[in-house]
Amino acid sequence: ESMKDIQDIKKYLLTVHPVRKTGAQKREFRQWLLRELKRAGYRGIASVETFRPEYWDRPPEWVIAEAYRTTRAELERSGCLS
Repeated sequence: ESMKDIQDIKKYLLTVHPVRKTGAQKREFRQWLLRELKRAGYRGIASVETFRPEYWDRPPEWVIAEAYRTTRAELERSGCLS
C-alpha cells in the first residue's frame, strides 16, 4: 500500500467526516472510503465501534454477528470482496 495514498485518505476524512450528513450521503461516503482503501492496497485490520446505546444491552454474540453481517454487506456493495 502507498503511505501517501493512506495519508491522503486520512486528510480527507478529517475534513469531510460524515457526522452531520444524511443516510444516503453517509452510505456514499462509506462506499467511497472502502473503494479508496482498496485502491490504495490497504490490507490491514479494521475495527468496529458500537456507539448505538440500543446495542449496549444486547449479548456480545449478537453485536458481533450484526457487525459482521452489516460490514460484509457494505464491503460487497462497495466491490471490495471478490
